[in-house]
Amino acid sequence: MRNRRFCNRVRQMRIIMSICCVICMIAAGITPAYAAETTAKLTASTETAARGSTTSVKVDLSGNPGIWGLKLKVIYDHEALKLTSVTNGSIFDQKEVTYSPDQDPFVYLAYYENIENGTGNGRMASLNFTVLSQTVGSTYPITLDVVQVIDMYGKDVALETQDGMVTVVSGSGSSNSDFSGSDYTDNSSTETKTEKPEEKPCQHKKTEVKNAVSAKETKSGYTGDIYCADCGQLIEEGKTIAAFKNSARKLSLRVSGSTETKNVLKWKKVSGADGYVIYGSVCEEEFEKQTVIKKGSTTTWTDKKLDPGTYYQYYITAYKLVNGKKLWIAKSPVIYATTDGGEYGNVTTVTVNKESVTLKKGKTFKIKAEQTADELPIEEQAEIRYESGNTKVATVNSKGVITAKKAGSCDIYVFAQNGIYTKIRVKVK
Repeated sequence: MRNRRFCNRVRQMRIIMSICCVICMIAAGITPAYAAETTAKLTASTETAARGSTTSVKVDLSGNPGIWGLKLKVIYDHEALKLTSVTNGSIFDQKEVTYSPDQDPFVYLAYYENIENGTGNGRMASLNFTVLSQTVGSTYPITLDVVQVIDMYGKDVALETQDGMVTVVSGSGSSNSDFSGSDYTDNSSTETKTEKPEEKPCQHKKTEVKNAVSAKETKSGYTGDIYCADCGQLIEEGKTIAAFKNSARKLSLRVSGSTETKNVLKWKKVSGADGYVIYGSVCEEEFEKQTVIKKGSTTTWTDKKLDPGTYYQYYITAYKLVNGKKLWIAKSPVIYATTDGGEYGNVTTVTVNKESVTLKKGKTFKIKAEQTADELPIEEQAEIRYESGNTKVATVNSKGVITAKKAGSCDIYVFAQNGIYTKIRVKVK
């Protein structure tokens, strides 16, 4: 609820501040100077800590072009780290902090009290963690997920992020020890050396995955390296997870049926997925997590207790579990559907001008597509989307223009706003 209050505050402040600032500046004969095009950056630090100790990950802001308000999620492994407190930095006047001991992300909200842009750089916040006693030695990412950044005029501010990490080392205690200098004494000359019995080679029966990182839309991930939990030997190196674009073809989410109070969602099973997370809301409102599907084989879910005659929006993400952590491997585009009982209906068919096309290399073809319903008209929430099944053979742009690339065959997918689709077979000579 605090997140929703912040979003409402942002919407209200955008309107109030824009009106007040423009009136004041016009009265003073000043032309509003909008935030510079400089891209700001949030950087989380890299820390090392032992099991049972505490550590503080610093979040610093640089290149600040002028920010009034910011909303940030921090995602971390709750089974390895416990967020005990947050120390506000010197940049923002106020902040609200929400976090919980389960898998929900920690949320940091901050803004300036006055109607003005702040251009300060430096420490925005310090995230104070305790490393849990059962945590295995590994590297645990601290992921910064920016939700919204605006200036005093209500204009969005570009903000890059650099994720941090906490590296957990062997041992325990309140801090890491430094075994260098005069505190260390070499007693090897006075020790009585005894022959140790020959040790049997480790069978590597227990393994653990280290250095796993989720993929993002703009950043590749890593499946993680497999190590022996007994001897620490590297058993198998991980693989890179490509940065994924929202793919309606790979994760084909659709609303397959609706009543006045329900929307039935279905999707295509993603290879290698251990589960899915579904997000949704009334159209034009902020997305909220609706449910977590804990089986990779599940491909349907029903959203209930909805309002009649109302448009809703959804998207779904697929994840793979590695050491209990979710690694994101696919994400669908947003789809839109209305419940029954209103003046609009949902798309039931997508028609195209041709079901198959033969092209020579370098030639193009323009798809003419239309989304229709059986009875009620459709209120357009999104344009028809297009996606190629093999971009090496043929590509398709957002306007539906197919371009032949090399000899072969592939399907071009044509998606309606509620996720239903048809295909065009393309053959390139």
